[in-house]
Amino acid sequence: MKKLHVHNHIIRWRFIASYCAILIIPSIIAAQGKINIGVGADLLEYYNISFRYQGDQTQYALGIGALRNEYKNRLSISASFYYHFDGTSILTSRRPWYGKITINYNKYDNDYLYSEPDNLSAGLRVGRDFNLSKKLAINSDIGFSIGRIGGVSFYPTTGIWLFYRI
Repeated sequence: MKKLHVHNHIIRWRFIASYCAILIIPSIIAAQGKINIGVGADLLEYYNISFRYQGDQTQYALGIGALRNEYKNRLSISASFYYHFDGTSILTSRRPWYGKITINYNKYDNDYLYSEPDNLSAGLRVGRDFNLSKKLAINSDIGFSIGRIGGVSFYPTTGIWLFYRI
């Protein structure tokens, strides 16, 4: 009986994965997006590298960051959605002003007496792209995050990135 239950569970997940693929893959192909690679510094994502999938006026980003000092090793994993809503640029068709929604997970490895708990946060930001060429740009944003740093808290956050459009 247990084998039948596991088999039905696997079939259900295959169906859900296939259904999602049918919905998502055509939109990715039709969007004719581009991949961007960025490096930057951020209060929550530390020194990081991010990979961004760019649509017309949207971006989806995945990033990984790290910070190391004599007492702590920190790792950050983030997922973000950008929506470019205002302005014009001579070098690209994408609007320079954007809003950003981010989910960030921070893992702490402490070698000191004080131990920090891992942190999961969500944030809203507003920022701007500064295009240096058709392929190279700097962007910076500022906003706030809600997460757990010694309890649930609300705190400001900011970051700056240099990114290259492939």
